[in-house]
Amino acid sequence: MNFNPKITIIIPVYNGSNFIKKAIESAINQTYKNIEIIVVNDGSTDNGKTEKIVKTFDDKIKYINKKNGGVASALNEGIKNATGDYISWLSHDDEYLPQKIEKQIDVINNLADKNTIIFSNFELINEKDQKITTTNFTKNISKEKLCQGIYPILKGCVNGCSTLIAKKCFEEIGYFREDLKTTNDYEMWTRLFNKFQSYFIEEPLIRYRIHENQDTNKNPAYITESNELWKNIINSLTKEQIESWNLEEFNVYMTLYIQMKNSKFNEAADIAYKKAQEIYLKNVPKISIAMPCYNASKYIFTAIKSILEQSYCNFELLVVDDNSEDETLSLVQEYSKHDFRIKVLNNEFEKGVSGAMNTAIKYARGKYFTRMDSDDISIIDRLEKQINFLEEHKEYKVCSVNISMIDEFNNVYNDSVYPDSKIPHEWTFMWTNPIPNAPCMYLFEIIKDNNLQFSNLKTAEDYEFLSHIITKTKVYMINEPLYYYRHTSNSLFNGNIKETFRNSLDISKKYFKEVTQNQIPPYYDNLTYFMNEDCEIINEDIKVVNRFLMDTANRYKNYFNWTEEEYNLVIDSIPEILERYVILKTGIKQFEPTAQNQASKLSSIKRLIKKVIKYLKENGLKKTIKAIINKIIT
Repeated sequence: MNFNPKITIIIPVYNGSNFIKKAIESAINQTYKNIEIIVVNDGSTDNGKTEKIVKTFDDKIKYINKKNGGVASALNEGIKNATGDYISWLSHDDEYLPQKIEKQIDVINNLADKNTIIFSNFELINEKDQKITTTNFTKNISKEKLCQGIYPILKGCVNGCSTLIAKKCFEEIGYFREDLKTTNDYEMWTRLFNKFQSYFIEEPLIRYRIHENQDTNKNPAYITESNELWKNIINSLTKEQIESWNLEEFNVYMTLYIQMKNSKFNEAADIAYKKAQEIYLKNVPKISIAMPCYNASKYIFTAIKSILEQSYCNFELLVVDDNSEDETLSLVQEYSKHDFRIKVLNNEFEKGVSGAMNTAIKYARGKYFTRMDSDDISIIDRLEKQINFLEEHKEYKVCSVNISMIDEFNNVYNDSVYPDSKIPHEWTFMWTNPIPNAPCMYLFEIIKDNNLQFSNLKTAEDYEFLSHIITKTKVYMINEPLYYYRHTSNSLFNGNIKETFRNSLDISKKYFKEVTQNQIPPYYDNLTYFMNEDCEIINEDIKVVNRFLMDTANRYKNYFNWTEEEYNLVIDSIPEILERYVILKTGIKQFEPTAQNQASKLSSIKRLIKKVIKYLKENGLKKTIKAIINKIIT
């Protein structure tokens, strides 16, 4: 059957001489040809400029000139005069891409319900036709959810000019409300999407223009009408409706509260907030977020704000003050008055970050537990992506995210700190800290069931905490930098680097013993990234080290039930460990310190290794060493 319905494109215009020509041309140039174009001049007062341009198109369009009544009245006039089966709206300052109608008709042709509303992504352009960006609504929202009732309207994903709507739909639910000057479009979409099915096309089909002459936001009725619109939408939502979208009721209302607050629709924001609070107090939060803080007044507002504005909202933020001597506590207490999800606690254990974290564990109620340092920043969808992963992959009970490094002025100087690797974390955990610990999200039952607490270490306490968990579950890192880790000269890590390396090496050794039940070889320190000035460089035969690594890999395979693929990835990583060790040994021979600085020969291992690597590259020894190692292994 040849599906070739007639399409009516309606272009309402008021004083639009600046862009109307391009809009009409984009309608005429559609690849789908069974169309009529109705231009409705809504009483322009520009001395005939708009009308003069429109009339140059003669019989290519149908022209209606009416008394000014607003865009809703112009659209209604167009719909009443339309002879098409489907209606497509085009604002006078926007443009259709050439295949807009054709692609939408192709979709409808394959749908059983021909009254399905079609909408799409769109390009944003400026006054000079330069593209600013392109929407990508399915990046964070599934296509399925975008086609569920009024959900896409709640998320701001419906651009009226991207739609194609059967004329029968308007005949059934009525026309645009002409008493509304700024929200008539959203009010119409709410009625339409509540009543009819929808279908989202991921490809952008229109060009939506942003320019200073847009008058919606300037209209004095904008705030009043928007408040009324969103109050009606919020009050009309039902628990059954939200659950049919497979969404959490609290999360929907809290997200709406944030949207309304940011848009300055305060009356609607208050309603959403009260509904969210009522649901929250009757239930337990999904995530408990620990924020230990000590003298954190400089950055804590930014840190808290990044959590409160998360796309996933169902959490409690446990801010644990560690006896701050500045205004941190009073600031946090003030913040807590404006958001019921913030709970302020005092450290009930030994002073330090471990005691603060243990206080948070004591009071946590969530299904999941994570941390947020008081000087860091979480990207808006960090929590959502972590919880979605853990909910969908039950074999994992820990999920971290990659991090970016920022300085004290929020400048990013390392976009993605942790390398993307498929090698099992259980293996790399011996030699280094394989995933960012600060943003780790844990299934809280694994903490409770094993009575886990943070040990009283000044640094590396998070690495030690993870060491107790990594033997009990698979851990995962989302390889997206969703957490900004702040590095400052007076940070806890910077002030205790030596202690951090010592603690980390001790943790690594305990972990090795727990898994293998073997004694630690004297050269173990040299294989890790935790070497420090206390470590002696042991000149062991490379064959002995290789046998140790191969034997350890087999023991780990049995302990963690690795697949063959995982095991092979570990075996393939062994040459790199050996190479690092050989370079270290070679460096001792090539750069033996003189008698004058013998006393400090191990005080700068990091600088020594740098010199060795540079020397090896310049002299070709690195390639030779690799060849020797490969020969030994094979």
